[in-house]
Amino acid sequence: MKLYSVALCCVVVLLSSCRTGMAPSGSASGDVIDFRIDDSVMQYYVRPIELDGIDHDEDMDLDITFRDGVGATDSVTMNFTIDGSRILKRIDTMTIVAGGQSVPSTSIRLLFNEADGEDVRSRFSAIFRRRDFYNLIQTPEWIVSIVSNNEVRRYEASGSAVSRLQRVDQSLIRILRAP
Repeated sequence: MKLYSVALCCVVVLLSSCRTGMAPSGSASGDVIDFRIDDSVMQYYVRPIELDGIDHDEDMDLDITFRDGVGATDSVTMNFTIDGSRILKRIDTMTIVAGGQSVPSTSIRLLFNEADGEDVRSRFSAIFRRRDFYNLIQTPEWIVSIVSNNEVRRYEASGSAVSRLQRVDQSLIRILRAP
């Protein structure tokens, strides 16, 4: 029994020393996962938020990734998935409206399309300037507009998305935003 206890203790010590650098940040619910890229750069991943179609039955799930530190780019990547009946191969523009400001993405590209029963899941990646994101998150009642083939689709942040963005702003972004 003593040998078993020693072996178990050794396994626990070994496993705890093999930490990967990933650790939840933000609220206790783990809205953000942070990764240490190197000694001076952290990467932050905001778990997906849900946006509801305003005048249509499609929904959008959107996650946010950005880096902060010496040498980090001044950009935020917003990857998003749209589930619906349309096959989206290109989105011309993506704009987030919040608190009276309208912020367009600087670029947008298709990641993939896949069938999901009768529906199609389209995944895209859009880039925004970090300072614009820092301003947008202060007013989390986002309306996201996309234009594809001259058709505008709008999505609004769900109640849980607004709550998550508020928690991320209060627990992380306000600290990163400080001079």
